[in-house]
Amino acid sequence: MLEHIYHKPLLDADELFNTLMEYADMIKPYVIDSVAFMHNAIKEGKKILLEGQLGSLKDPDFGIYPMTTSSSTLAGYGAVGAGIPPYEITDIITVVKHIHQQLVQVLLFLKSSVKKLMNLEDAR
Repeated sequence: MLEHIYHKPLLDADELFNTLMEYADMIKPYVIDSVAFMHNAIKEGKKILLEGQLGSLKDPDFGIYPMTTSSSTLAGYGAVGAGIPPYEITDIITVVKHIHQQLVQVLLFLKSSVKKLMNLEDAR
């Protein structure tokens, strides 16, 4: 595909592997077993801050389609992403931002949906 559609040279597997191994050496000092790290922090009684973003309107299960994300944004799923048991989350702080463009899009989407539903009712 690279060669015939995009008119680019084929990738050299050995060259690509060697380049990626160089990157691996660069990031190796920053890579840890994050599950063990979190469990050790819990055992040591350290406070852990989990940060989530995007808000519930972007949640894949309860958000407003099609404007959702691929990961859960709800506080209850923080344990899943952190690799810790849910009972270890003892305090939840919620930060609310002002209305932004996404909410405007959601309201327009809902307005459009209601209009379509009303037109369906009138057609009956």
